[in-house]
Amino acid sequence: METKLPLLQQKHLNKRSKSFYKPYWNQTLQTQWNLSCECEKKWLKFKGPPHKKKLLKENYCTERKIFDKINRKFKRKYQIQKENELHEKLKSTNKREFWKSIGKLGIANERKNQIPWEVVDSDGNINTDEKIVLNKWKSDFETLFSNNLNATTPEYSAENDQMDLSNLNCAFTREEIVIAVEQAKLRKAAGCDEIPAEVLKNEIAIELLYVICNGCFELVI
Repeated sequence: METKLPLLQQKHLNKRSKSFYKPYWNQTLQTQWNLSCECEKKWLKFKGPPHKKKLLKENYCTERKIFDKINRKFKRKYQIQKENELHEKLKSTNKREFWKSIGKLGIANERKNQIPWEVVDSDGNINTDEKIVLNKWKSDFETLFSNNLNATTPEYSAENDQMDLSNLNCAFTREEIVIAVEQAKLRKAAGCDEIPAEVLKNEIAIELLYVICNGCFELVI
């Protein structure tokens, strides 16, 4: 009886594996992809001198760059082709074909078959009948959006009318300016005034902001 546990042969997934959802994939890309994979295997499995392994790595990087270049090339051609087709359909008198093509863009078209055509009835059983499912959805939406006559409206509270808002008519204090400057985040993009927050974090800038803000408040700007 063997005393060692059997080793599990794990498959190493290649992060650069070809996606079967690329509509522009052709024989040229497949050939270059296979060549890149062969060069990568030769480089990784080589056990000889380091300088030869370095040459194999450079060869692999070269073939990989060639693949990336032609991949971008065919992708651009495909995108331009689809864009021209949409322009032609937009110029045609039949706009329905144009909107059909727009609707097929993205992943929404792939999700049609994944709609859960099943509901749980009042007895707790799962029902997959299409008519029952549609009627269940219809009744649930009608209940959701219908006006509930038995619902009670909340009574109006006059607490907000009794709040003291007189401090909103007071001028800015220096402490408020200091707190606002201290809370400004550093290393962030400047606004339309092109003044970063780092420039404002000093006594001179705070005093200047205090004068400007109160001046604008008094002039009702």
